[in-house]
Amino acid sequence: MTISNLDKKIATFRSDCLEHLSKYKNSSGVCLITAWLVTDNVIVDLFHRQFPELTPNVLSVDTLHLFDSTHELIERMKTKYEKFQPQIYKPLGLSTKEQFAEKYPGAYDQGNHAEFDEHSKIEPLRRAFKDCNKEVSITGRRQDQGNARTSLAVWEEENKTFNPLAEWTWSDIIEYVLTYDVPYNNLHKQLNISQEFVNDVDRYTFDFTRVTLEKPYFAYSKEEINSHGPNVYIWKSFGDTLSTVPVQFDESERSGRFVGRHQTECGIHTRMAGLGAPHGGSLKDRTVLDVNDSHLKDCTHKHYLTERQACDFELIANGGFSPLVGFMTEESYNEVVTTMRLPEGQLFGLPVTLDSNDESIKVGDYVELIDDLFKGHGVMLVESKWVPDRTVEAKHVYGTENTEHPAVFHLYEEKKKYNLGGKIWAIQLPERGWVKCKTPKQIRQEMKGFKRLVAFQSRNPLHRAHVSMFENLTERLEDCQVLVHPVVGPTKGDDIPADVRKDTYDQVAKIVSNVHFEYLPYNMMVGGPREALQHALIRKNYGCTHIIIGRDHAGCKDKSGNDFYGAMDAQELLKPLQEELGIEMVPFKAMVYAAEESKYIPFDEASQKGYKPMSISGTKFRKMLVEGEPIPQWFAYPEVVDILRVHASKKISVQA
Repeated sequence: MTISNLDKKIATFRSDCLEHLSKYKNSSGVCLITAWLVTDNVIVDLFHRQFPELTPNVLSVDTLHLFDSTHELIERMKTKYEKFQPQIYKPLGLSTKEQFAEKYPGAYDQGNHAEFDEHSKIEPLRRAFKDCNKEVSITGRRQDQGNARTSLAVWEEENKTFNPLAEWTWSDIIEYVLTYDVPYNNLHKQLNISQEFVNDVDRYTFDFTRVTLEKPYFAYSKEEINSHGPNVYIWKSFGDTLSTVPVQFDESERSGRFVGRHQTECGIHTRMAGLGAPHGGSLKDRTVLDVNDSHLKDCTHKHYLTERQACDFELIANGGFSPLVGFMTEESYNEVVTTMRLPEGQLFGLPVTLDSNDESIKVGDYVELIDDLFKGHGVMLVESKWVPDRTVEAKHVYGTENTEHPAVFHLYEEKKKYNLGGKIWAIQLPERGWVKCKTPKQIRQEMKGFKRLVAFQSRNPLHRAHVSMFENLTERLEDCQVLVHPVVGPTKGDDIPADVRKDTYDQVAKIVSNVHFEYLPYNMMVGGPREALQHALIRKNYGCTHIIIGRDHAGCKDKSGNDFYGAMDAQELLKPLQEELGIEMVPFKAMVYAAEESKYIPFDEASQKGYKPMSISGTKFRKMLVEGEPIPQWFAYPEVVDILRVHASKKISVQA
């Protein structure tokens, strides 16, 4: 007996459910997120027929802008499937679109889809996940829907997301619906007819002639559908009335979604990742195993990477800058500079661009990327070339035009004329002989057994106050490890060199427990709050669930010693963004040594107890090193001090 293709698909669904969901069979945290699309309804039907005992919680968001036919479909689903009780969430405290428009008038502005998605979709779904203690998400996404979904996996371990129909085609879905009489949106039976071709953005408001079929459009041939008029448009997919238009028969299922908008996915899939999940939903690995897959043979130009550019190249290539797959295009750059978000809506702190003075490079060219410093090698497809406004970038990103700020000086004095944007392929990642920089994938694999992984960003040596903080965290948080993740790319000019800092970290690593040291190929811009956001999303990509954000995080001073940022600015920026980011902030309080207790405690605690706090400023510590003064052991480890004294003496001899 020959088994049909559809029966094979159903059998695979069964085996995939057993493989990925069996351990959650007694959990209420398995959630199917439905937008009431045909694919979602097929999943409901499959569970109803194949695994009634495993039926997940069905969660849906009513944005208050759904089609009337979608509400009608929900009622038919409830009637058809026994015990089918979807949990439907609306924008907080609202029940009509008029109320939504009154409360969030800016959400309807052209290009402001991030605000609309946040209030109408993301916040309600976060609430839903919290209410059901979500452990696993089930979605109806498929590879053949294109765009970011072409490489979609059935099981996404980082997100604990199950996509059971990832490898089904639209034809498989149609066959299943017609075979098992799965309910569908009645707009699938509506034809929209015009005498002339209608551009996609105009279809929102165009006055079509409408015809209702007896069956859904997918039960008919192309010829049968197009026989109804010179230009026929059908509803293939549904979101809400603000982001969906009908399409022609040959257009893809997703082509009618987000028309006139930058995005190709709503924020539910790109801006809602749980603790430890990659930013944007998945790691973007741009390394190639075969040089023939890199377009090297198509290159017509060469670009030699600076050290800063080599760091950016590496973090794009290894997934550290996910969801980026290349240097930012002009559109992405402008969005990040002015809104702190990518065009798809994901938060992103700082622009990541490749600057060049090469007048001959044009859009469409493949450029060979050569890293003479660390032997990195890759290819870039130039999708965008423009002359950026460095003043706008300085004001929006760094909050100042003062060239005493290191990043602003870099923008004005060191950056080249043009920015180049586009996808990259990495043939060889940079290699530093004195330190190994592990990829996000490698660190995730090594740390996957821990429930909490707390990142500590550093560009300075560690002293006893830091270690006391780490010890406090691992004692206070269950199943917690600390990842000290120092940067090894360019930092401030007066910082201790990365190789010297590496030697000090090696000494501290011998002393502490539950603390791991890995190294990040990143160039610091000392960009204050927005760089703190960058640090958070990078560590999220490396698998961290928490990040320590201290006073004046990523801050710097002018020549008079005045801070460019407030001490708590970084914490204030990140505080309301934690849930969306999917990484929790651990505020780092100022620690002082309490001789009365022979240990470090928070400054405010020492004050409350009437202790005389003991501390040494960074400036005073450097002076003591240079002048050979003894460093008290309550402040620093002798092994670290010895290394720093040697460095200080070498620096003095060079200057002499």
